[in-house]
Amino acid sequence: MSILGFLFKRKGSVDITDYRERAEKAPWRANLYLGIESSQSGSINSQNRNGRWFIQGRCPSNDCPWRSDERIRPFLIDDFPDDLEVTLKGDSTADEAPWCRLVGYDADSDLFLGKLLNQPASPPYHCLSKWDQIVVTPERDVLLHENTDFMLGWPRLDGTPGQEALVDGIRSYRQGDFGHNEEALEKAIEQLNKIDETQLSKQNQFALHFVLGRCYAERYRNAVAIQQFKAAIKCDSNELYSRISYMAELSLMIGEQNTQEVSSDTQQSDDTPHPENAPSLFVECYRTTWKQFPENLLLHTVGIVSFGQDRMRQQNFESLREEDILTEWEGVSWKGFRWKEEM
Repeated sequence: MSILGFLFKRKGSVDITDYRERAEKAPWRANLYLGIESSQSGSINSQNRNGRWFIQGRCPSNDCPWRSDERIRPFLIDDFPDDLEVTLKGDSTADEAPWCRLVGYDADSDLFLGKLLNQPASPPYHCLSKWDQIVVTPERDVLLHENTDFMLGWPRLDGTPGQEALVDGIRSYRQGDFGHNEEALEKAIEQLNKIDETQLSKQNQFALHFVLGRCYAERYRNAVAIQQFKAAIKCDSNELYSRISYMAELSLMIGEQNTQEVSSDTQQSDDTPHPENAPSLFVECYRTTWKQFPENLLLHTVGIVSFGQDRMRQQNFESLREEDILTEWEGVSWKGFRWKEEM
């Protein structure tokens, strides 16, 4: 370790027991973090009402507290300004230094929320997986329970039906690696489909449907993904990214223009989408979403890709029609757009 690293590591060191007590009061122990804006939690991509904690969400910027925190900033990477090495200690002598991406900060506890970027190799830490949420101290130590439990970065399990299964399903989804690990995605689908959503809070119902939508989308089960994103929108009509995901899957259905089979684990219903309905559903969703998020850059980009620059300059989205959807983009047959973000 360099002299600079030693100084930053040791300055203001706090007893590990004190940190653990602080961690239990951190906001991510009460609310599920997905990295997306949700009006149910009111905590993503902005400071909460009392301004005491910060979640990076999907729009990283230099406003992230760790980028200016002198205890952390010297150890961040220029090209990846939220990533740094952390130390796994727990109560074991088998130290390990995995990489972590910081995504949140709580001023009251003075602790950071991060996600592991690689799988720990040492047996004491096999309970941790790549992309798990972890709690990081200002000394860059990963904070674990006394039994090296990984759960300090997740909501505490209070016995609420379905809560533990939801966390397990989200962990499995993240192991799916954006569709590259099919086995993990199928495991996530199985875990999440077993949950009785009526026993979940509204916020967790949203999470259930959104994550299932992502699972199905990354397994190219287009029609079922659309159903799940539609259910997520119903749970939280003020959330943007489930709408973007819903439109992305509809756009793929429009682009392919062929019948999609609904999987056997989803019942046929009036909500089952069909290609002939996809254009009208897409236009309707875009119009209503623009009313709620008129200044959103991502939504504007979706409009340019879907309707073209000239149509977007008109700013008259009430008059959008199915015929306005592009049949080709820059001379190439339009196959719709895919949208994935780290969650």
